[in-house]
Amino acid sequence: MAGEMQVLASLNRMLQSKETREQTRMSNALAMMQFAQQKKMADYQLASSQLGILQNANQVMQAKQAQQLVSDLGLDKYNVSTEDGLKEAKDDLQGNWGGSGLNLDENESTRIVNAYAAYSKNNYGAMLNLASELKEALDMPEGSKYTPNQKEVINLFNRFGYLDNKEAAIKSLDSIQLSLKNDDLILQEQFELAQGDTKISKKLSTFSVDELADAAEEMDEAGEILSVNDPKTEMTELASSIE
Repeated sequence: MAGEMQVLASLNRMLQSKETREQTRMSNALAMMQFAQQKKMADYQLASSQLGILQNANQVMQAKQAQQLVSDLGLDKYNVSTEDGLKEAKDDLQGNWGGSGLNLDENESTRIVNAYAAYSKNNYGAMLNLASELKEALDMPEGSKYTPNQKEVINLFNRFGYLDNKEAAIKSLDSIQLSLKNDDLILQEQFELAQGDTKISKKLSTFSVDELADAAEEMDEAGEILSVNDPKTEMTELASSIE
């Protein structure tokens, strides 16, 4: 009888030990699952934050590029906040009543004035897209036949004297094209992030450390977004992390 009791006690201990091991295994599995989920959420939040910073930095750079373009073309002398102002600017650029002497045709003047009017409302896309069209035309192989639109945009910028210093113009146009390309890259990264890909593409290393750091200094929201007192340092670290 005593032997049977010992056997039963031994079996009971084995069952308890197995149950304990199973509980431990399940606890470890749950802990690992929680850790994986927390890491996934942390990776998502980090990538989302980084993309937000990159997007804001790119917007700051585009604002500076558009401002410089407007200044180079001398458009900032016009007040296009009213319909009368728009008409006056177009008339002046067409050379009506003396005007600026640029003698743009109606389509050219309408195109540039409308782009400037959009810029005046903090919509920089039209001005930058005009510059991008010019760069694409200038990049055509020598001897290529320009489309009517390419001829128009080259003539437009030539009338303003923008291409008088072609080397400086090309440098500015390259920078504008890069910022527009970054828009597309950031949008693609945001789409991929929504699909669960939290790794930022190295293609975005086209943002230089200096560009990001300079942009950070001008971002009104930078301190709030980054939760730090030195956004330039944070931008530098972000740029380094995606290179």
